Amino acid sequence: MMGIVGLALPCHAYDTTARSLLWKITSKGGAVSHVFGTIHVADTMVLRHRDTVLQLLDASRLALMELDLDSMMTSVSPTRLLLPKGTTLASMFTEEEWKEISVYLEEKLGPMARMATMMKPAGVVALLMFQEVESTAEWSVDQFMWNRCAAKDIPRRGLETVEEQLTILETLPPSVLLDVVRSSDTTTTTMSDLLHAYAQEDLPKILTSSSELSKWPEFERAINAERNATMIQRAQPHLERGGVFIAIGALHLPGVAGILARLESAGYTVEPVLGSSRIAWWTLHD
Repeated sequence: MMGIVGLALPCHAYDTTARSLLWKITSKGGAVSHVFGTIHVADTMVLRHRDTVLQLLDASRLALMELDLDSMMTSVSPTRLLLPKGTTLASMFTEEEWKEISVYLEEKLGPMARMATMMKPAGVVALLMFQEVESTAEWSVDQFMWNRCAAKDIPRRGLETVEEQLTILETLPPSVLLDVVRSSDTTTTTMSDLLHAYAQEDLPKILTSSSELSKWPEFERAINAERNATMIQRAQPHLERGGVFIAIGALHLPGVAGILARLESAGYTVEPVLGSSRIAWWTLHD
């Protein structure tokens, strides 16, 4: 076991090939914090991490995550995902395209398909994506860490609001729904590949899994690059003081517009934390 700080490898430019979801961030003044990549699914495969992660989380003075999970379900009305009155999902597609989509929705969603026809395209896409992941755990990585902070009285905050995330999702063009339907044969494989890449802490492969987003450059910039910049701006005052544990989706970490590269460009030293023993988080009880 490597102890609470694990093994941080010194480097002048952060190691883009390092197999780690956990990174040490040091300010110019020497204040130390950490960034950890999560994944938003409840699966035992991705709820198995090095014990260093929880040691550092438990020792932090503040935890920052994408959203405040306590208020997430009450901060926005469920009708936010519904189409305006008088608008139909079918009207956004040709007759042939809609027939293709509606058959797929019936097959995948069953009785929920009727409700999906009243939702905005982004909401339907999100619903379909969640259908592709079988829940084998009680919590997602994010929810587990949020709950642990609550149990240990670690102050926690969200870096974004649900409203902000939904506003970004609405920039997803309707054509994405048709693409999801037509690529259904590969969707399950893609999700499986993503889960395995995450379990192996392989950030380059996780980044590759998002290559489909390049079809929609405006959405890709909004969902990733712009959000990364916003999250760093909001986290930076806390990073200057140190003792912060940031837990955000792993896809936000790698790449030229990723959190790690942006932090390094802002003058922080960015190092992978390696080593330590893996434990099954779903077996832990506070």
